[in-house]
Amino acid sequence: MFGFEGPEMDAHPTGYHGIAKNPILFNKERYELLTGGTYWLSETPLVAGSKSWDTARARHANWVRLKEHKTGKELRVINLHLDHISEEAKLQQAKMVVAESEQYPADFTQILTGDFNSRFDSRVFNAVRAAGWKESYETLHGQNEAGHTGHEFEGTAYTKAASKGRIDYIWYRGNIKPVQSKIVKDAVKGKFPSDHFFLLTDFESSLTEKP
Repeated sequence: MFGFEGPEMDAHPTGYHGIAKNPILFNKERYELLTGGTYWLSETPLVAGSKSWDTARARHANWVRLKEHKTGKELRVINLHLDHISEEAKLQQAKMVVAESEQYPADFTQILTGDFNSRFDSRVFNAVRAAGWKESYETLHGQNEAGHTGHEFEGTAYTKAASKGRIDYIWYRGNIKPVQSKIVKDAVKGKFPSDHFFLLTDFESSLTEKP
């Protein structure tokens, strides 16, 4: 597991400022961790705990670059959590992540996951789509409302579901394509492991293998 541990680097240790960890988990038997990092979704991305654009709390993105042992193929995974209050913050934070990822070639495999606190038709995704990112669930099921993912630990009985929509996404670019994507709504003995349903996508390489 790779992530920012906090909150000792948070400039706002009291009040509603606790930092979501945004960890990335990977199988060490399959992948080698080449490098990784954290940057803050603010105008000062290298200042831990920094905030901009009236964001309600400090937000950050974690990323890892992995190499598959068997094939030698590399990929990059980014995990984030956008602000939940400020629309301007969400717009600027999404633009930041897209701009940072542009340093990699268009055919380099990147996967962008997280809670974007935004509906599928939000302006927040304009910059993401314009930069060539595709959303895995949309690719297979169409660009429409897939149903709520946040549920406050109530699952399908969530009383506010009618006014809510999906806010969790798995975006991708480069030489991969999704072959399965679904919203996982499982509970264990009536208990949900998260206040969000999980989003699951299986990818495969989109390159044609040479004989």
